[in-house]
Amino acid sequence: MQAPSSRIPRPGDFAALLQLEFDGDEFISQYGEANLTGNAFGGQLMAQAVTAAAHGLDSQRRLRSLHATFLKPLPLDPQLRYQVQSTLQGRSFSNLEVQSMIGQQVAFRASLCFQTEEDGPSHQDSAPEVAPPDSLLDLAQLADLHQDRLSDGNRRMLKARHLHELRPLEGEAFLFCGDRRPSMRYWIRSRDRLSDDPRLHEAALVYMSDAWINSAMLLPHVATRMSRDFFAPTLTHDLWFHRSFRADEWLLFDVHSPSLQGATGLVNAAIYDLEGRLIANATQHALFRRLG
Repeated sequence: MQAPSSRIPRPGDFAALLQLEFDGDEFISQYGEANLTGNAFGGQLMAQAVTAAAHGLDSQRRLRSLHATFLKPLPLDPQLRYQVQSTLQGRSFSNLEVQSMIGQQVAFRASLCFQTEEDGPSHQDSAPEVAPPDSLLDLAQLADLHQDRLSDGNRRMLKARHLHELRPLEGEAFLFCGDRRPSMRYWIRSRDRLSDDPRLHEAALVYMSDAWINSAMLLPHVATRMSRDFFAPTLTHDLWFHRSFRADEWLLFDVHSPSLQGATGLVNAAIYDLEGRLIANATQHALFRRLG
């Protein structure tokens, strides 16, 4: 989950977030988003890594997978810097490594694979039957509906203008962990219309995939997702892209946590578009520790 940043400019949209300056052998971020601890939001790191890795690649190569490891918290100030190394440039595939440093230590590392599109056989899991997004409340509306149960800080966070719009299938359970099942579903999309550049949509989905996904791991164990009595940073985050999509159209996240044990938990998500096409899968491994 991310919170507004006050240290470097917040982006007005995904296009701004993904603007990187090229300086010698590094890419430098111009905008930033903070997580609840005030450090760089993991979705930002991964989305900007996509932009840095794709620099100079054949525009016909689509992102097929991203595997990110978060080694140390990264402050937003000074500006984030990314280094890129190509490990494979083949006829169909490009593999690249992206990292960001704190001093002489690697704080964030991502491996990305791009592939030239080609024809082949196809199958997929069926999408669940759920209520359409237009029939559901967004987070700001839920904050108004449940204002008596939320702190002032939580209401401000839910009503803040984020880069994405999110509508949970079960709003009350989503906020207050009502049924204690380690599963949840929500629709999400870019708040603003995006250009037709597929790279922008890929990076935007990477960003959005980190927004609330680990909530499924927390639901059986906390009274409210926005409680500050636990610590749940991401350790690794992985995505696999299957089909073309638009990140400014509604996408369904079907999320389940199969296990939490020994202070670490796993979360899996299947991501579908409005037509029921499986466009991506995500997996996150995260820490869970109570504070105090």
